[in-house]
Amino acid sequence: MKKGITTPVTFIAVILLFGIGLFSYYYFSTGGDFFIILCNKNREALEKAVSIYSVGNNIDDVQGVVDDKKIEVLKEYFNQGIDNPSCKLGGEYFITKSGQIFCTLHGFGDRIPKDKNDFLPYPEEVVEKEKIVVKHKKQIEFEKMINKPIELSSEDETLFIEGSAFEKDGKYSEAIGKYLQAIKLNPDELKYYKALSEDYLIIGKHEQAKKYAEYVLTKDPKDNSMKKIVSYVENKKYFDLRLRRMVDKDIRIAYFSYSVEKEMGHFGVMDINGDNNKYILKNLKYGEYAVGNNNNEFFIAERDNIHIIDMKTGQKRKIFNNSGYRIFQMRYSSLSRVLVFSSLKQSMGYEIYKINRDGSELQSLTQNSVDDFAFDFSPNGKKIVYVSGSYSKQDIDLVDVNGTNRKTVERSVVREDTPDWAPTRNSIAYSSFKTQRSSSGNPQRDIFIYDVAKDESIDITNTKDIDELYPNWSNKNDKIAFAAVDLEGYFDVYIMTPEGKNIRKITDLEQKYTAGWDYYPEFSWSADDNFIVFSAGFPNQRKIFITEVESGRSLRLTSNYNDNINPIILENNSSNNTTLDLLNGN
Repeated sequence: MKKGITTPVTFIAVILLFGIGLFSYYYFSTGGDFFIILCNKNREALEKAVSIYSVGNNIDDVQGVVDDKKIEVLKEYFNQGIDNPSCKLGGEYFITKSGQIFCTLHGFGDRIPKDKNDFLPYPEEVVEKEKIVVKHKKQIEFEKMINKPIELSSEDETLFIEGSAFEKDGKYSEAIGKYLQAIKLNPDELKYYKALSEDYLIIGKHEQAKKYAEYVLTKDPKDNSMKKIVSYVENKKYFDLRLRRMVDKDIRIAYFSYSVEKEMGHFGVMDINGDNNKYILKNLKYGEYAVGNNNNEFFIAERDNIHIIDMKTGQKRKIFNNSGYRIFQMRYSSLSRVLVFSSLKQSMGYEIYKINRDGSELQSLTQNSVDDFAFDFSPNGKKIVYVSGSYSKQDIDLVDVNGTNRKTVERSVVREDTPDWAPTRNSIAYSSFKTQRSSSGNPQRDIFIYDVAKDESIDITNTKDIDELYPNWSNKNDKIAFAAVDLEGYFDVYIMTPEGKNIRKITDLEQKYTAGWDYYPEFSWSADDNFIVFSAGFPNQRKIFITEVESGRSLRLTSNYNDNINPIILENNSSNNTTLDLLNGN
């Protein structure tokens, strides 16, 4: 009996193994993805793949497309482990047969995306595949909806549902009317008051929003969403009073509002207290911008093009049009009158380029095998400081704006990034992993000051169990703002002197630095250095905040569902409020 059973079982096992082997060979040889990484969830699969693809014979089996360099990319990704910041960018990561890396949020290329601005070329076939998947998911959701049993609702519940539909369409006044009717029919249902408070807040009727939020709190004192509304309204009153003179002087904030879902965004301006928020340029694909000779003039990057926009007249002019350039950072110097940008050209890595303000004389300032980005001008506009290197090893370099006199500030075996040149002194602040490790053994950043004249760097924070990054000088050079993540993972903004003294936390955002939490590395100081504007939040939910340096009080300035990033304070700005549409050529 045993022999009779064993023979067919063995035969079936052999057939299955043969089938699996044949499938694997076909799968890899036809260009399929050989594994999927969802952040750090499949580390075993990655480790196994790295070891397999390190064997020469197996490389031959896939027609030699995985070379040593690509193996190092895979190893680097694995070695970063759970602390790999690229996991915090969101999205799903795929390692393909060709050794390339594809992220559903960042695109497709030979390397891991470094940050939220690091977009890789997105192949059309992947786009089409994603469209099919999305369409299929929507069809399933639609079928579930039409097959859902019909439930009879009370009259007040029906009014609430109708109000929610108006709210979804952005018709907040109509939604408020429905919620008020629902309350008359059922004054005991708290969710009607909560919806009312939230919509009143959106349309700017803060006292009404506070009144209904306070009513909810009398019934449910632990409702955090209503506590936040009450706190916001009180903070808004405070900032309206403190910022009144700046509003009267027409000091505003420029920013970019991007929808990941629509892959489109708008360039907007608002009063420094968040009022009179208006989109000036609509339908931008990427939204990188730089302030020009004055605060009414902007350079806007759109796909391969750069436009110069005059907000006073509403006129726009294309100054750069060269296919193959994916522009992701721009800076303009009114002193040297040149526009510098970092671009991913034809998937060859990021390089830094320069053009005159009229778009003429394109020049590559860097030409190497690594990425060059995150730059800043010297006070006289004659030099730039920038980051050069791979993800795990980056140096801080200097170069003249004509491409000469290149110099490495300090050659490092670790990551150094986010340099910021002081507005009126010859000092550069940057962050580096080179000195500190936390008590858990993980690398963490300190902030350094490089004295250009003395050619020396000093660690000015030298703290343990605090990760310090994104230093940014005040206009008077007497303070440095920076972001920091403490041992418990909470992110906040701090300030200190250039000597690293008097370190003080000036925000209390109560936000933990978790996978997905992000903040924009640029701070924008008011001219008197009394206020700082910045962006922080989860991907697709980043909001713009203003913080008073002395009191440490903060106010959220934006509340829509887009990513609101790149805030810059504009002094003495004026606009004719013309709305331009770059996508449609208007």
